[in-house]
Amino acid sequence: MPRCCGGATCSCVIEAGQHIQIAGTGSPGDPFVVIGDVDLEVTDTSVFNLTLNGAGTLASPWELSVGFAATAALNDLPDVNAPAPANGQVLGWDSATGQWTPRAPTSAASGAVLHDPSLAGDGSAGTPLQVAEDPDRMLATSAGGLGLSDTGMNSVVRRFADDAARDAAAPAPVPNALSILGTSPGQVDYWDGSQWLPASQFKMEMAGQEMLALSGSYTGTERVTLMVRNVTETTDTAGVFDVISSADLAGRGGVITAYVQAMSDSLSIPVPFSVMLAPDAGAVRGVAFRLDDGQPAPSTPVRATVTAFLY
Repeated sequence: MPRCCGGATCSCVIEAGQHIQIAGTGSPGDPFVVIGDVDLEVTDTSVFNLTLNGAGTLASPWELSVGFAATAALNDLPDVNAPAPANGQVLGWDSATGQWTPRAPTSAASGAVLHDPSLAGDGSAGTPLQVAEDPDRMLATSAGGLGLSDTGMNSVVRRFADDAARDAAAPAPVPNALSILGTSPGQVDYWDGSQWLPASQFKMEMAGQEMLALSGSYTGTERVTLMVRNVTETTDTAGVFDVISSADLAGRGGVITAYVQAMSDSLSIPVPFSVMLAPDAGAVRGVAFRLDDGQPAPSTPVRATVTAFLY
């Protein structure tokens, strides 16, 4: 109720104040209207940035958001006492003060880290943990980590995609190191100290010239293939037939030597023959000679087993 003086001439006194506004004359037609508003302010600190949004209504209530200021530091937490930590220090709990304080990191005590014989060291600054290398098992540590030593790498058969990859590989091979190429399946090569040569169960030694050179002469370093081929042919009008055709020699360097054994379907040989060989137009051809008269056997079916060394 308004405060009045009492009596017929009494009047009400209504005064506006802070955030209070009065409207109207107090008459029935113009009653007093009291209007109040709320004014909110936020103040940032060195730790928090405060943001106030909204209009204070049901549709737009006040919203206060808090974020760390750019100047905020871990030391601003109530239980942290680290106003000026040194480089490399870490926080540790000080039970006497009930606060986290800066200090130098500590290493594990010797024996605190248990491990098997595959590791060495105790994890301390002076003796860090490391892999225990066994040089007798050809293990070594490089910049990339634990692996085979150079001796170990040269003691296994190494696989390379091609000659270029093998030439660029490290470590450099040692004499009798072995390798294989993806471009030559099944061929094992060895390093003779200056070049890779095919490894085989026997060493081919040749005196004189090869029987047939296609891509170059045999030097003694090329891989040699033993070919055994059963031939069934009909000689031409001069008694000539293919012993090793050009198709059989596709991709080969040539023929070192060849031998032909005449064959028959039975032990009763109608016309025994022998064969004389000669290179001819990228192939090895033979002339069948009858053994009864020593003459060539023209247009005659012949069978033979061909044994040859190709390179």
